[in-house]
Order: sequence, then structure tokens, then C-alpha cells
Amino acid sequence: MASQEWFSSLEVVLFTVFLVTLSTWLLLRKKVRSWGYAYVISLTPKVYNREMDKHKRRLFSTLNSGRSAKNKEILEVGAGGGANFQYFPPECLVTVVEPNPDFEKYLRQRARANPHLALKSVVVAMAENMAEVADDSMDAVVCTLVLCSVRDPAAVFSEVRRVLKPGGTFYFLEQVRGKAGSWTNSFQAVFDPLLQLFYGGCSVQDSTWEDLRKAGFSTVEWQRISGPKSWWIFAPHVMGTAVK
Repeated sequence: MASQEWFSSLEVVLFTVFLVTLSTWLLLRKKVRSWGYAYVISLTPKVYNREMDKHKRRLFSTLNSGRSAKNKEILEVGAGGGANFQYFPPECLVTVVEPNPDFEKYLRQRARANPHLALKSVVVAMAENMAEVADDSMDAVVCTLVLCSVRDPAAVFSEVRRVLKPGGTFYFLEQVRGKAGSWTNSFQAVFDPLLQLFYGGCSVQDSTWEDLRKAGFSTVEWQRISGPKSWWIFAPHVMGTAVK
């Protein structure tokens, strides 16, 4: 009887150790993945911007027009490593909404490298719920290479419209699905689940332009462009603006 009780106690101890080990591993795995993703993405701005510079300059050119560029309030959703900061106008005030807290270090480094702007705050939140950003407070909202990883684009666009001042502009540049019938489109359909697994949940099956048409903006202008050729499965892009 004593032997059976001893084995029972040992089983409880071993099971407890297993649960603690498993919980610790899952927490560390999540943290390492979060940190690792932030580190890798922080390295990409130079490569991506080099190939997309002409498109970004064209897209963001109107940030310097309209309301005075000085003290212009800009919200960037999912800024990652701050790859767009160099394109923002002088003396603008930037607020960032970023769900991954491990990006903040890289965002502040990028802001110091771009002293023409002021990084007001980094809000850790999902794009679908930006409650810490006040209504009608932003002259512009910027979102690039983000919408592919959100699961409720309608909620994101609703939040963008909420925080924009009347007449404010939403700037977007996103990876999307290739044209129907193309080889790229076919490969995207096959490999999309795998790509989501390794690229932070990013899907290459999105139709951003269709979602924006239904979002309630007063005007929406967009065009298809080609992203970096070396990332051919991610190459189909759309970019444009939507006005509140």
C-alpha cells in the first residue's frame, strides 16, 4: 500500500513538473517569436524601401499638401521598424499603433535617425481597436504591409475613419492576391496557409480594394503596382488613398 502511495505521489510531482515545463516553454516560445519577428522586420526597411522608393514617394507626396505640414498629426498603424518615417513631412507629430511591444525599441531608434519628425507615442494595440486614439484627432493615417495580417478589415477601416479628422486621408500600400488566372495567384492560393504560419499571419489572398469600397470613405483611389521581384509571391500590391 505504501509503495502504491509513493508511486501516486511521484506521478503527481512528475505531472506538475511537466505542466510547469510546458507552460514555460509556451511562454518563452511566444516571447522569442515576438522578439525574433520584430528583429527580422527591423532589418527589412532598407531592402524594401530601396525597391519601393519611387512608389512610396509618390504615395506620400500629398502628406506635404493640404493642411499645414508643420505639426501635422499622423497615425501609423503597424509601423513595424519605422520604414516609412523618412517619407513623412518635417515637424510632423507621429503616433504609432503597434500590437507587438518588441517593436518599440526599433521605432524609437528610427525616430532618432529621422529628427525631422517627433514620435509622440507608441500605443500597444490591435488595428481593430485603437481606443487610446481620440476621435477626429488625426490629419492622416498610414498603413503599409499590415492589412494582410488582420482578420477584420472592416473593423480596421471603421477605426481609421473614427480617428481621422473630417477631410483627413488614409494612405495604404498593401500586399494582395495576384490577378485572377495568373501563376502568382495560383501559387498564392496553394501556399497561403504556410505563408501565414511563417510571416506573422500575413495572407496573400486579400482584396484590400474591395474592402475599402465598402468602408464608407467619401472617395477611394487605388492602383495595382508590383512589389520587389525577388519576393514574387508577395509582389502583387495595391496603393492609394481614401478620404474621410
